[in-house]
Amino acid sequence: MRSLIKHSVLSTLTLFAFACGGEEVNDAQPVISSFTISKDNVSAGEKVTLTWATVDADVIEITEGTSSTPFFTGSDGAGSTESPAIDEAISYTLVAKNSASGKEAIATVEVLSVGGIRIASFTATPMNAEEDAEITLAWEIGGEQPTEVKVVDSDGAELFKDDSPENTGSFDLVPVPEADNTATYRLQVRGPSGRPEASVTVNINVIVDEPVIVDFFAASTDVAKGDRAQITWEVSNTTEVQVSLNGTIARPYTDVGVPNGNTRITVNDAMNVFKLEARSEDGVVVSEEITVRGLDVPVIESLEITPAAYTQASTVATVTWTTSSADSTNLQVNGRDVSGFPRDQLSGTFDFNVTGAAAVTFVATNPVRDTAQTVNIELGFDEPEPNDNAGQAMPIAADGVPVRGTVSMIDDTDWYTFIVPEGAYVYAQAGYDAVSGCSFDSILRLYDADGVTELGFEDNTTAPDISPCAEINPLASNYAARLPAGTYYLSVGGSGVNSTGQYSLTVRVLMPVPDIPGRMAALKIGNPPWDIGDFVQFSAELDGAAMNPFTVGLNPLFNPMHSPTGGTGVGVLMGTDLPHQPDYGTELQMGLNMRGQASGSDFPVAQIIEPLGMYVGFTMQPSSTATVAGRTVDFVSGPILPRSLYPFSVEVDFEVNGMVIPDLNTQYLIDFAGAAGLDGGSHEHVFAAVRAGAGADPTMLLGDYNWEYTLLDANNDGYTFAVPFTLR
Repeated sequence: MRSLIKHSVLSTLTLFAFACGGEEVNDAQPVISSFTISKDNVSAGEKVTLTWATVDADVIEITEGTSSTPFFTGSDGAGSTESPAIDEAISYTLVAKNSASGKEAIATVEVLSVGGIRIASFTATPMNAEEDAEITLAWEIGGEQPTEVKVVDSDGAELFKDDSPENTGSFDLVPVPEADNTATYRLQVRGPSGRPEASVTVNINVIVDEPVIVDFFAASTDVAKGDRAQITWEVSNTTEVQVSLNGTIARPYTDVGVPNGNTRITVNDAMNVFKLEARSEDGVVVSEEITVRGLDVPVIESLEITPAAYTQASTVATVTWTTSSADSTNLQVNGRDVSGFPRDQLSGTFDFNVTGAAAVTFVATNPVRDTAQTVNIELGFDEPEPNDNAGQAMPIAADGVPVRGTVSMIDDTDWYTFIVPEGAYVYAQAGYDAVSGCSFDSILRLYDADGVTELGFEDNTTAPDISPCAEINPLASNYAARLPAGTYYLSVGGSGVNSTGQYSLTVRVLMPVPDIPGRMAALKIGNPPWDIGDFVQFSAELDGAAMNPFTVGLNPLFNPMHSPTGGTGVGVLMGTDLPHQPDYGTELQMGLNMRGQASGSDFPVAQIIEPLGMYVGFTMQPSSTATVAGRTVDFVSGPILPRSLYPFSVEVDFEVNGMVIPDLNTQYLIDFAGAAGLDGGSHEHVFAAVRAGAGADPTMLLGDYNWEYTLLDANNDGYTFAVPFTLR
């Protein structure tokens, strides 16, 4: 042990200086009599006792190593104190001060060696951390030089390791909270003489992710009892969802439907409360409820419509009804609402006018269902007997008004006569529009003016609507088309085993409607080997092929050859898959006549406002000078639009009072849709429709309009033209 005492050589002298009128001056020099250490060889972490004795010192300060900050400060001139824990050879310096004279004395003692190894400190910064935020683990190792430093978590998983460590070190990590929202880490040190360990625990401010129900709704808040309600949701911060109905779990917790999902659940009660529970990964649950009403479907308890049939031009019919579970009713004739019907009456009696054959539909409605029942009222008159030959034929107007008749015996034939103008077409059908339908296998025969020469016959309705009822279609049977003027005869008889029964005969004498008034002649572009014609323009309700303004598509109102059974046409003529014969150049105009329409160019403004709309249509077909022939879906050999002309490009501009409306510009292609073995098409139809919304101001729609078409084939040959109309 060494003790080093240092003091001034003048420390034994005291200077007294006097001056007249002055004060005594203290010039004392403090003296360190002794400064000792209890031991100078220690173990790591051990403390020593420092002892001192001084003279003329009233301030004692002791510092450690190179530090300038005392770890001990006192006023006793003699005493002792314990050092901080020692981890390395170090010196201690005693400074004895005299506060009056400002003089001091200094002495130093040393710890010469430190044995063993210890962890002097192991800290986490900060000790209170936010979730997902980084912390710093730091350590100091005393005594021997460590050979390995390692940090592990509470499960012993190694997080950090250094095989050549210094006595101090640190590393950063993001703590993972345990169940108590803390994270504990152990420092493991290896040295020549020991393996000390230390631990530190960090408090983690865990951010609880509360789930959020962004949206929760039912597709309809009213559902028929026994039907399924569709429930839809959107959630966030959610790992699982659960749906309950009236307190009973209907769809247990699952991660299916996170963040978006839906389910369909049957409702049976009048009030159905659906509860959505959203659970986060932290176990936090939020919920939301919606209510769906369960309603009974409306029931038509009784319905009577009279008369069942009549023979006059028109009649007054009566409907009597009672309902349950309905909140409104409605009456329709041939698909149109009956004006003046009291919709708020759930039972009652109402009279209405009927003209022609009528399908009368009564509808009971509530928010979940429409319940409908249809009763047919038959129109016609019984054909007189005898009418078994041309001489006894019954004259008919051939205006589409049905004639009801009966073939009573296997050899019974009913004859009818009618007048045909020059170039007209004859259409006849047995069975449609009849209350009883066609109850037997019928056959229709068309005779010339002599009542003897048979022009042709039909035994069945044309495909694909095959039935026992016969039909003469002038667009499929040339013998009934473009007839010379005169009187013609038609007979109805039985065919096959089932040869007797009732029928309803409808006969129409037809002419193509005239062209659109004021239509401008088309201008040729290049030299197209095809023509355009068969123009039609009229107003009617838009069907499914033209529900949006200016939608282009095939429309049954235009095309009698392509009208489906039960479609918008007056008569069912032919299926789309059955070949039909020319004249394609008047097909649309013919169909328009058959539907009681006429082309026009001047219309009341109401005829373009929803539900009505304006239609335009025309036909493309090979020109009269076309030299290319081939096979089409309609014939084995004839003039065609060859495949090489496809696709045809169609551009339509819609002009109002001389100004083109850019938003209504339409461009599309007509591709060849035939089978691989076909050479081309016999013809193509082009259609368009436009309408104004139901709330449109009619005065803002008045004016002059134009459909402006440009048609080009694949060779860039074609036509440009305009079709005008005026709204007044």
